[in-house]
Amino acid sequence: MGLLLLGAIGCHQGMHSAAKLPAQYVVAPQPRINRLDLSQIAQKSTRSEVIQPGDFLKVFIGTGFEEKRPEPVSLRVGDDGQVNVPLVGPVLVAGLEPRQADESIRQASIQRNIYRNPQIAVEVFERQTNRVTVTGAVNKPGVYQLPTAESDLLAALVAAEGLADDAESVVEIRHPPSSAFASRNSPGEVAQVGYNGPRGNAPVGGSRIQQVDLEEAVRNGRSGFPVEDSTVIHVARRPEQTVYVMGLVKKADHFEMPPDGELRLLDALALAGGRTLEIADSVKIVRNLPGSEKPVVITASVRDAKKTGAANIQLAAGDVVTVEETPLTFTYDFLRNFARIGLSGAAVGL
Repeated sequence: MGLLLLGAIGCHQGMHSAAKLPAQYVVAPQPRINRLDLSQIAQKSTRSEVIQPGDFLKVFIGTGFEEKRPEPVSLRVGDDGQVNVPLVGPVLVAGLEPRQADESIRQASIQRNIYRNPQIAVEVFERQTNRVTVTGAVNKPGVYQLPTAESDLLAALVAAEGLADDAESVVEIRHPPSSAFASRNSPGEVAQVGYNGPRGNAPVGGSRIQQVDLEEAVRNGRSGFPVEDSTVIHVARRPEQTVYVMGLVKKADHFEMPPDGELRLLDALALAGGRTLEIADSVKIVRNLPGSEKPVVITASVRDAKKTGAANIQLAAGDVVTVEETPLTFTYDFLRNFARIGLSGAAVGL
């Protein structure tokens, strides 16, 4: 490893002090993904009373001649957004509130000469839910039942108890093949059958894959990522990121960076068990830069790092940190070993 380090230092872009590091070599802030305000990506809320495909309704039909209130008929809203009302036939109700559905069924029964002036009452007694699978870097992967009107990426992540510490920013949403019912016009709205306006552009008949960069979505105010029944959401895990600490330390090794990506010089030395000699002060950090074949070498001082935050440089993934041997440390170590040998010899003579 030492030879590799020497080779890297021998072909570098120059040396820079940690306390006066040029901006292009400073580690950019790494936002912690699981601390993003994901409420900003929520889709526009649908009114909870709006009827959705798959809902179960109780429909009361009265003609005015009954002695008591008629028994309701239980009906399921089909994937095409219609209910098949006895005698009346199919009536479109998806996207309507119950009171609007009352009037829609009433008008259909009059227009079809079934009833002259019926009294209609519609109640929703069981809401349709979407079965959504969440996998990957979340705190509780699993399969969750989400109310159709509230089925979006945020709701699924909340159900899975949020993002794990090692979550990546990119989330893959794998939608099932499109259903016969029309796509949403906009987040939270349902396009009724027969509507001639714009619809979703996802292909019908095959799985549809959507990738969402959560950090970018929050930063740019992008929202509205609806999910459907049988949608699978996968949150990628962040690749392991390490720094290597070597030289005059007690435990030279690779050390994994914390989830928030912030690891400073003194932190890395502590992970390596500290220095073998307290007078060892000189540190070199070899940093590979994206898009560059030559690394940059950063000089640092342990003493200065303990005094100022700028000198306690933030490390980047892949950094190689070396606590260097200097003439002072060499001389000190030589004298210490010489004294130890001398004392041992004296003890034997006694």
